[in-house]
Amino acid sequence: MRLDELIAMFPPPEEIYYAGSDEQWQRLERESNLIFPEDYKMYTSLYGSGSFEDFLHIYNPFTDNLPTNLVHLIPIIYDVYEHGYEGRNESAWPFKGFLQERPIMPFARTNNGDELFWHCKSDDPNQWGITINETRSTNWEFYDLCFVDFLVQVYKKEITPDIFEDLLPGENPRYDNSFYQDVD
Repeated sequence: MRLDELIAMFPPPEEIYYAGSDEQWQRLERESNLIFPEDYKMYTSLYGSGSFEDFLHIYNPFTDNLPTNLVHLIPIIYDVYEHGYEGRNESAWPFKGFLQERPIMPFARTNNGDELFWHCKSDDPNQWGITINETRSTNWEFYDLCFVDFLVQVYKKEITPDIFEDLLPGENPRYDNSFYQDVD
């Protein structure tokens, strides 16, 4: 995991909103019956709620801001995908058995509405990859990277998701949590 590189590129904010303590994570996982990758938990403890370049908004299970609250959004996003693919060509949907198995879990959205998911391909969340769905499209991209490594590689331009190609920020990207100052 390349957490040190992420911190060097995006120093954590001085004020952190909705970081989530170890106790909060334990309670959340127990009560929601969800599990989360350790690097996402570490990221959340360092950065709390916020976005990269006001482009990539990372969901947070502890925020009071419902449009970015991960736990609030999961059933809503699942519902959209379950109904959005009904009656479509099944070859456009890369996850067979979605209604029963839930092989993806959302963790972020771009300003364009592109959704980023963990690809829950293992019982171990630290082995999950990343998949992106282009908004209003059947275009999907897959990356065998953990959450933090994906962020580092995107913002170091080691990888360029086709879905983001013309949308990534310039040379000095920034992390912003100012929206949450008034929400807290």
